[in-house]
Amino acid sequence: MPIELTRSKIQRAAPSLMQQISNIASITLAVLAVIVAAGIIILIPTLQLEAVAERQRAEEISDENKHYCEKWGLHAGTKDHANCTMDLDEIRARHEQRIVEQMENML
Repeated sequence: MPIELTRSKIQRAAPSLMQQISNIASITLAVLAVIVAAGIIILIPTLQLEAVAERQRAEEISDENKHYCEKWGLHAGTKDHANCTMDLDEIRARHEQRIVEQMENML
């Protein structure tokens, strides 16, 4: 027996189909919201850890610069010591830039 799709059957089925589509869309949005929230929950501590690591790195470099300049007889708090640490910062920055450029050339 062939299935007849009459206009009235289609009209009766349409609201049910639309409700199912609406339910699927609502569930999809809820899942997406959970995924975004989880991403944010993971991202924030990661960024905080990176900031802490960067601060520690900066402190280590500052201490290394200070001790290196003092090793050469430039006492902390003097203009010569300040110039020495700034020179070391410039050397480190140029070195890091070379590494970045080298990595870019490898890609």
